[in-house]
Order: sequence, then structure tokens, then C-alpha cells
Amino acid sequence: MTRLHPFDFMFADFAREHFPAIQKEAPNPNVDLGTMARLPATQNALRVLGAPDADASAPALDEYLTLLFATYRFWTAGRPSLSVGKTRLEEVLAHPPMGHRAIPDGACYIQLPERLFWATIGEDAPHEPVDGMFVIGNAAGGDLTVVAVLGFRAGREGFSQVTVAASVAEIAAAETTLRTPPFAPVMEGGAEAGFHSVTSEAELLHLTRLALDSATE
Repeated sequence: MTRLHPFDFMFADFAREHFPAIQKEAPNPNVDLGTMARLPATQNALRVLGAPDADASAPALDEYLTLLFATYRFWTAGRPSLSVGKTRLEEVLAHPPMGHRAIPDGACYIQLPERLFWATIGEDAPHEPVDGMFVIGNAAGGDLTVVAVLGFRAGREGFSQVTVAASVAEIAAAETTLRTPPFAPVMEGGAEAGFHSVTSEAELLHLTRLALDSATE
């Protein structure tokens, strides 16, 4: 059975209605987050999504904006999706590659093996499986924006998300702050089930790099 894709399930109709207007106002296909945020079409799309008022909840608005940015850039790139098998990903966890693969067309979605990685959106939130992540690159350098999709499944109206944006220097610094071993399970019964936990922005960035380096179209 073909797995659901979060963009197809949640954004296909929305994209057809709102993304062409953003594209018309954007200065280039690889528009950055700050520029996109100021576009009138972006503000309209955020209202349709139900984003909160900036004065009421700036952090929540940032989450909506980052998701809109990631899905828009994914759409303009032609919706490139990659996947990585469990065996291959377990291999690169044990022996991380030295190289850094470029992001296809500057934006992609990487689908992870089902129920292998788990994360939470906060300390008191439940553990949820990580379906994958939207990965957006900066055309001017190696900066990344990552939106991890958690708890995505049929029958649920949406999904949870964890976002991180990092410069080249921050990505390099994150590699030095990883747990030992990275992705050690923290949920009850996780070790017995063979699960891995993503517990920090550093681990999310590290997982993104490993998945990108080992994924196939």
C-alpha cells in the first residue's frame, strides 16, 4: 500500500488555490522566508490556514509561517520526494557518511521508515512517530529550514510539527552537541521495540543530513 504524503493529503487543494498568487508576487522561485512573509498573498494564505494574530501568539504564527514557506518551496521545486529504507538508514546511523548531499532542487520531502523515529513537540506532549521532513535550502549557501512531520496518519485532520532553521555554522556546531549515542530511545519500551528518539534540534539536523545522504527518489 502506498503511504500517504502530507503535502498531498493536507496541501494539494490549498496549493492550487493560494500558491500561484504567492509565486506571482515572489521575486524568485527560491524566495527566502523573510521576503515571503511580507508578501500580501502570504498574509492572505496564513489567514485562510487559521494562523493566529501576531500580537496574540508570535511563536504559533512562526510555526504556521514556516510550514507555509516549506510547503510553498516544495511546490515550486516540483514536489521532489525522497525515501530511505530502514536497513540503509540503520547503516548510516552506525557509520555516518562524510559527505553532504545537496538538496534536490533546493527543496524536498524525505519520508522516513514508518514508526522508526519518534519525537514530541514539547516536554508534556506525547511521543509521536516522525513520518518525515520538509527540507529547504538557501540558494546562497548551506543554510537549512527543516519541518519535521509528526503523527501523520489517515483519519487525523492534521499533524504535529517540529521546525528548525540553522546556518552553516549552526549545523556544524550541532554535530558537537549530540547525545551519545544519538537517537537513543527515551520513551518507555522504546529500546525493546527498536525505536529511536529525536530529542533536540541538533538531533533533528543530524537526522536530516543522514536521511538526505542515504535517501533515494
